[in-house]
Amino acid sequence: MINYSILSIAEAGQVTSSIPKEDFTTDFTFDGSNTGSLIDGQIRLATPGSKYSTPYRPGTYTVTVEGAIDGVAAPVEGDTKHTFTFSFTLTDPCDPPTSLVADTSDLTYKITATATTITPVAWVITPSYCKFNKNEVINANDLGLTAITEPSDDVFSVFYDADLNLVGKTQTITRTATSYSDYQANTDNEVVSTDTITVTYATPCDDTSLTTITSKS
Repeated sequence: MINYSILSIAEAGQVTSSIPKEDFTTDFTFDGSNTGSLIDGQIRLATPGSKYSTPYRPGTYTVTVEGAIDGVAAPVEGDTKHTFTFSFTLTDPCDPPTSLVADTSDLTYKITATATTITPVAWVITPSYCKFNKNEVINANDLGLTAITEPSDDVFSVFYDADLNLVGKTQTITRTATSYSDYQANTDNEVVSTDTITVTYATPCDDTSLTTITSKS
């Protein structure tokens, strides 16, 4: 009878493998029966998203397996024992991610109205454990005026009561998110997504809650 075992796992470019040999499930008993869903001679490694990066790093791994004749006190390589290797690659699910999206509704703001807060829709990246950087830009309208401020990160406020020059004008907020991976091999794989929020300025003159007419005596 030959006993098989995993001797070691080597990770390319690393001193220590982020995958310990104990994490592999094996069926090294060639008896015609299965070990769980494994058939004779199979080796399996489960790689759930919860193990991405911590501890499992994307990369190439080499597994060394030994087969030794049972009952031999001191097996001799090439005679009563033999080792072989195989390699596999863990690809990076964040290089690129599947998607990176946000879609915030546009806004109509009536001049002189109480300041309105815009809280944009949160960016959603898939898989959820991937990373991204974000940036926001408030674009001036064609008059060079802006009624939008950003009092806190990714939260905006709209207020204007100086005159009616902005009526009928629009102004946009451009939000951009760019994915990245700590193991990224190619920046061409970045996913860049844009969420544009359009603010349209409307007249307050048709709104009785904002406009009053007072006669002079």
